[in-house]
Amino acid sequence: MIGHPTTALRHNSHQLGPEGTVTLPGRNQIPTKTVEDGVTGTTTKPTLTNLDRCDRCGAQAYVRVVLPGGGELLFCRHHAKSHDSKLRAVAAEYHDETDKLTISP
Repeated sequence: MIGHPTTALRHNSHQLGPEGTVTLPGRNQIPTKTVEDGVTGTTTKPTLTNLDRCDRCGAQAYVRVVLPGGGELLFCRHHAKSHDSKLRAVAAEYHDETDKLTISP
């Protein structure tokens, strides 16, 4: 057998996603289904849920950054805020749901 058995196991647990991205099983997976707006015909990704976790610390994610190549990063409010300017500079799409954290009267 060529290579170490755990290396082969580790490589086999990854799936090749769209445009050559690697998807780790069970990690920040969202449905690939998009919702079509009946008025304009544009598509949007579903809102973030409590199952979406920050890629940095594992807290609930409130910001989704879609990269030009199709990759996706999820961040909690703290990490999104601390890297805001850099994330916005490279983002093809910046989806912010931190307003959910604000208490409204």
